[in-house]
Amino acid sequence: MSFTNSIKLKLGVCFDCHSKTFTLSDQTGPWNATLNPFGWTPDGDWVNGTPIEDITSSHLTVTSPEGVVYGPFAEIFEEIPSLAGVTVTVDPLNIPQSIDPSSTNVGGQALTDGYWSFDWVVKGQHESSEEALHFRCLKSVLVLCDVECCVDRLTADSDPSCGCSGKGNKKAVNAMLTLEAVKAADRCGQKEKAKEHLNNLQAICGNNCKNC
Repeated sequence: MSFTNSIKLKLGVCFDCHSKTFTLSDQTGPWNATLNPFGWTPDGDWVNGTPIEDITSSHLTVTSPEGVVYGPFAEIFEEIPSLAGVTVTVDPLNIPQSIDPSSTNVGGQALTDGYWSFDWVVKGQHESSEEALHFRCLKSVLVLCDVECCVDRLTADSDPSCGCSGKGNKKAVNAMLTLEAVKAADRCGQKEKAKEHLNNLQAICGNNCKNC
C-alpha cells in the first residue's frame, strides 16, 4: 500500500520588507475527513494519512530571482513540520549558497525584487511497513519591496497643482499603473507577464529605488 500521496504539504511564506527576511510556517494543518483530507494525522493513525511524529527530516532550498540557490539546509527548519503554529524566520543574506560548497561567502547578493522560489522536502518512514515517505512542496513568492518604495517616492514627489501634464506626475502615474499590472498578472498566475511588467517598472524607477 502506498502512502506517498497521503499528505499535501502547504508552506506559508511571508516577506518582511523592513527586516528583509522570510517567515515560514507549516500550513498543512491537522487531518479532517471533510475539511482537510490531506493533513497530518494524529500519532499512530496510518489509516487516514501520515502522522507528523513519523517525519524524520525536513529540508528547505531557496532560489533567488537571479537563480542563486541557497541551501539545502535543515538546522533552522527543525521546528517544522508542526501543528503548533510554529514559524521560522529565514534571512537569505545569512545562509550559505549551495552553488559553491567550498565558498566562505555568506549570502553574496542583495535581496532583489522578483520571484523567490521555495522547495520544501519532508521525509519519514512508515511505522509498521518501513516504507520510505517523501513529500515535497514547491512555492514561489513575488517580492516587490524596492519598486513599491520607488512608486511611493515618485508619488510623494508629484505636484498636485500640475495635474497629469507635469513630467514628474506622468512618471508617477505610469509607475503606479505598472505596479498594479505586476500585481494583477501575479494574481492571475501569469508569472512571465508579471516579470515583464516588473522589468518595465524597474526601468521607470531607474536609480530611485536603490536606497530603499
